[in-house]
Amino acid sequence: MHTQPNNRRHSNGSALVTVMIVILGLGGLLSWISVAAVQRAFMANKLADRVRALAYAEAGAHEAYSVLAVDFAQHTNSANFGQKTYDEGRYVVTVVIPTNSARTAIIHSKGYCREAYEYCILDIHDITPPVPAGGAPPPPEGPAFGYGIMTGGGLSWSGVGTLIGGKIHSNKTFELGGNGQINGDVDSSDGIDVSGNANVSGTVTGSPVDLDNDPGTSKESASALVVADLPPVAFPEIDLTPYYNVAKANSQVLTGQTININSDTVIPGGVLWLEGDASVIISKDVTFTGMIVSTGNLKINSQGTMTAANGYPLIAVEDDGGDLDIQAQGEYNGLIYVKSGMKFTGGGDINGQIILKGDLQKGGNSDVTINVISLPPVIPDDDTGDPGNIVVAAWQK
Repeated sequence: MHTQPNNRRHSNGSALVTVMIVILGLGGLLSWISVAAVQRAFMANKLADRVRALAYAEAGAHEAYSVLAVDFAQHTNSANFGQKTYDEGRYVVTVVIPTNSARTAIIHSKGYCREAYEYCILDIHDITPPVPAGGAPPPPEGPAFGYGIMTGGGLSWSGVGTLIGGKIHSNKTFELGGNGQINGDVDSSDGIDVSGNANVSGTVTGSPVDLDNDPGTSKESASALVVADLPPVAFPEIDLTPYYNVAKANSQVLTGQTININSDTVIPGGVLWLEGDASVIISKDVTFTGMIVSTGNLKINSQGTMTAANGYPLIAVEDDGGDLDIQAQGEYNGLIYVKSGMKFTGGGDINGQIILKGDLQKGGNSDVTINVISLPPVIPDDDTGDPGNIVVAAWQK
């Protein structure tokens, strides 16, 4: 019989205890790692919720500001604000009006995402200058609106089109050729040239005057002739800003682009404002009611009917460097006002007036009927269309 020495039994016991301690240590470490991982995930989710809550608060503040930027008077209408569901949470917006400060509003927006919430506070000021008494600016003055067509530059009329009624004036040379027919008077500050089969059934006035066929002959170029030096007619400058304000208030301000109009259209507020070069295409038999303003070159290709609204011009080009080009077979009813030049070709008809700062080139089988004389356009009240200059004076979050 063999017996194990005591020292050996003691060694095996110590090893067992060591192993148990190591196992317990590893178990504790794994438990700590597990708890830490859960805690980190919890904190990450909570932080993510706070970030979302702040984003929701800012979204609520931005929406409230958008309302005030269009119409600052809405800052007293609590129905425009309140609680709204947004993405995975919601926001609550209130607008506070400081005492004795009708042109200031404080937007409080509180965003929620699950248990998290954050604030966003904006100070909004209306720094729009007061509108002068009387509202709308005065209408433009001067003799230009006494003409059916007035150009600050030259006027070249060719093709077989006819002008009916009214009176034409050009500050530079007036040229009538082809088979053009004008039933009205023509005068120029820089000379008149009528050639070919063209005819003016009226009086031509200017100096010098060159007629292929004298008045009274079988193929007379004009019914009567007056040789005289005429002073230029001043181009009537119209501030188009009130029309922009109307367009902006009705969300009708667009960046220059090609616009296709395929169905009958009435422009909200009466003004469509196009920033930069633009092209408008109107389909056959389609009606368009409203004013088009462009700040760059504007090309209109219409086979429909365009009619001005509210007494405003039909078409206006703001930029001195932007020209108007009208093509196709459409009908245009109203004033065309361009702070540069214009080209009118095709077989369309214009019923109204043309007031240009630059040259007019008219060709093709297009006709012009003058039926609006000495009537400057209606200019909208600046305080009805202008949303004001609404600024964020302070932002806190």
